Amino acid sequence: MSERLDIKVLHRRGELEALREPWSALWERCPAATTFQRPEWLIPWCRELGPEEVLALAIWSDQGLVGLAPLAIHHYRGERLVALLGAGITDYLDLLAAPGYERAVAEAVLACLREREGSWDVAELGDLRPSTPLLAVEAPPGWSDEVEKHEACPRLTIPDDAGPDALLFPGIRARVARARKRLAKAGEVRVDVADAASVDELLDALFATHRARWTSRGEGGVLDASLWPFHRAVAAGTCARGALRLYGLRLDGRIIASFYGFAERDRLAWYLSGFDPEFAVLSPGLAVLASAIERAAREGARTVDFLRGREPFKYEWGAVDRWTYRRRLRPRGAGEVGRDSGREAGRGELDGAVDAVVSGDVSPEIGLVRLLGAAGDLAAAERAIEAARAAAGQGGGGGEGEPAARLEALHRCLDERRAACATVAEILGAHRDAADVARLAARHGFDVLASGERPFSLWDGRAYRLRRLEHL
Repeated sequence: MSERLDIKVLHRRGELEALREPWSALWERCPAATTFQRPEWLIPWCRELGPEEVLALAIWSDQGLVGLAPLAIHHYRGERLVALLGAGITDYLDLLAAPGYERAVAEAVLACLREREGSWDVAELGDLRPSTPLLAVEAPPGWSDEVEKHEACPRLTIPDDAGPDALLFPGIRARVARARKRLAKAGEVRVDVADAASVDELLDALFATHRARWTSRGEGGVLDASLWPFHRAVAAGTCARGALRLYGLRLDGRIIASFYGFAERDRLAWYLSGFDPEFAVLSPGLAVLASAIERAAREGARTVDFLRGREPFKYEWGAVDRWTYRRRLRPRGAGEVGRDSGREAGRGELDGAVDAVVSGDVSPEIGLVRLLGAAGDLAAAERAIEAARAAAGQGGGGGEGEPAARLEALHRCLDERRAACATVAEILGAHRDAADVARLAARHGFDVLASGERPFSLWDGRAYRLRRLEHL
């Protein structure tokens, strides 16, 4: 392309947010873009879950904004990792490029990373659809470059002019009919669709039915209160754009099942469901999903995307796998340098977590959460405590004064709660940034984390996805 492009690198979240209107206009020009590339999804993600500092590329031409690559550098398992914004709870990640500019935008991404080789160790570009230009451009000479299948996203194709009898597979059609008959016998049934006036009520019902379902199974689900602000912002923004599909199935006025998804460009995406376990025998989750699919077909949808995960229920609806890909790039020599510097940083985080308890800045419980997050596993956390005891002359449990007592309290806290500590270490293993761990510790505390009320984990997309599933 001979046209001159103006490439601006954005380093602060606020700079990205200021692009909301041209960003939306660019999205409209990109026929393959999904709701997950909209500012209505990624700006709330940045505000509530992402970093303050970003590495986003905004690419301009005489036509306006023609490309946007929303990246950031995270600290993960001792390395500086480049990823697209939205990682973890976003099913499709990608850049935006106006038609005709796809290759130029992707090449600009790699050129930007090449110019900044000393500031990152690995680029982890996951959840990419096969059509993305990020898979088409060559890596700079000397870089390692791995591409692999990442996740299956089962998808149902709706036949053209499909009537009610042809819309659903025979087996699932019969189950839906039975569920609707049981519901009709139980009381007055109505399915509400969220609009600007009702979105808050229906979102509250989604949170409640989701929590009730998972609590009945002794688990916490994925919609703990820390994620509510994110989904409220997404629901409000996508509702204003006409993309939100939030349904509440009411029985005698009470919402007993919910569907949360998005419909744009002849596609319905299923994101989350929930139902009240008190009414499980009526299969309300099955009924509300069927209503969502039927309405989407009437609106002209040709596909129903069940997003990530090969859960059996998706194939009962007739879905067929579509795969995403992951591309992992490393500049020459970055691996060992990054890992060595990461180990040094990790050592500092471990010592800092122990010192915070010894100094009395935090309680042993909060300090233990920080320590487990920095260590990544129970054994490393225990070694850090033993090293501190040995350095203080307490290898045999001796020592004097309040600092020694606090260190012993930290040791007892870990020793008496080993099973819970293993759970907390698993939850926080992805949060290698000390500020991330401190924020989670302050927000959730040891007992909440150990109970299974799991907060958002940036890279634990698989766990989040599995806990997003409701058995219909």
